[in-house]
Amino acid sequence: MKHKMICGVALAALGACAGDAAIARDINERAGTDLDGFCVCYGATIAVDAAKLDVHKDVSLAIANARAGTDRDTEDGAEAVEDMIRSGEIDSFTEEQLMQVGDDYQDVMYDMSRNNGVCPTP
Repeated sequence: MKHKMICGVALAALGACAGDAAIARDINERAGTDLDGFCVCYGATIAVDAAKLDVHKDVSLAIANARAGTDRDTEDGAEAVEDMIRSGEIDSFTEEQLMQVGDDYQDVMYDMSRNNGVCPTP
């Protein structure tokens, strides 16, 4: 079951970032890995907290949906999601939770960077 949860979050994160060359480059340069490796680590890291897991999956899917069929990058997708929260269009998570997901994303990137691109064991 935990493997399915990790994969679900990893796939949602991958969908949120898919096709965004700037994010892929940033992950490669800062985390020392590719997008797939980062997303698997991100999913494994977030999976240790069931409450976080659900929020991260919801946020990642919302960003992916906000980007779908547009030329938005991941950051623009997150901003669109923020606007949707403020307008009441999204009520399954808060603006604070959206920001926390961004912070957690940065933390995973930093941890991988400190570990030479390898996912530290959560």
